[in-house]
Amino acid sequence: MALIPNSAVFAFTRHSMARCRHTGSRIKSLLIQSNTASQDCRTNHQMMMSTETTKTQYTIDDSVCLPTEPKTLQKIVSKHIQTVNHYLSCKPLAQHTLQAFEETQAFIGNDNKSIILDSGCGTGKSTIQLGKQFPDAIILGIDKSLHRLQRNSPFGSSSEDTVTCPVPNMPNILFIRAELADFWQLCLKNKNVFKIDRHYLLYPNPYPKKARLKHRWYAHPSFPLLVQLGGHLILRSNWETYLNEFQTSLQLCHDNDTTSTTTVNINNIGKHYLNQHNQQLNGNVQQLYYDESFVPMTNFEAKYVACGEPIYELVIRDNTMLDSI
Repeated sequence: MALIPNSAVFAFTRHSMARCRHTGSRIKSLLIQSNTASQDCRTNHQMMMSTETTKTQYTIDDSVCLPTEPKTLQKIVSKHIQTVNHYLSCKPLAQHTLQAFEETQAFIGNDNKSIILDSGCGTGKSTIQLGKQFPDAIILGIDKSLHRLQRNSPFGSSSEDTVTCPVPNMPNILFIRAELADFWQLCLKNKNVFKIDRHYLLYPNPYPKKARLKHRWYAHPSFPLLVQLGGHLILRSNWETYLNEFQTSLQLCHDNDTTSTTTVNINNIGKHYLNQHNQQLNGNVQQLYYDESFVPMTNFEAKYVACGEPIYELVIRDNTMLDSI
């Protein structure tokens, strides 16, 4: 067997040690980069966001889904306004929603307090916050998913047959398991009782695909019901286009002035959201800037704030409401 010269062994050992030091330096460098990236993500919500839009893994922009053509949106909204009663006649009310509405009526009773809807409340985090923010109002947190409601609300200990659930020590809050479009329809039929002061739609499913446009609330057949409910509208999303198109659809509800004698009045249904002087909506989309004092209203919002994802808010004022927003 041939022996390896000592000089070769020394050269090999020196080369191996150099490679080891190089590898160690690379690992250290990668660790520093990783820690820096983590620190950047943590500090994104500790600093006021810059005017330059930050893109994250959650960002939805034109590269993900292009804005809807104005003519397409106009055609969809106009059709839904014209056919809303046909839509309702073909859609029987869900039995559990009827039961939930009856229990909600009993919860409200003859109280003349303001009513705030938190539609699509998910786990109910936003509903609890609204209950604290407006202690003199009745807060109704509504979601169709029992699974979501059970995650963070009193529904967690309820049976599958439960459709409403009050909150211990917060008597102004009621969680409701119901189909939103059905519940909105029942509210409209009992508008003398359900006078909505504010209506929150926080981070609705954006459906950022062209093929799923009609699943978005502003292009859904139930959109005329949402508009007729009234009350100040407050929406939040990390997709600015969603809020812009919601605003456009609401303006189109006014522009599609139609005379009707059907059960749901569709005559100029967006009028209460218009400025009387210029016939434009009383609202606009704004980016929310946050710092350490910012309290996320939903689990989605908390996730977005943690990584610096831009979030936007659309507030549309109802002219018929006495209070400002």
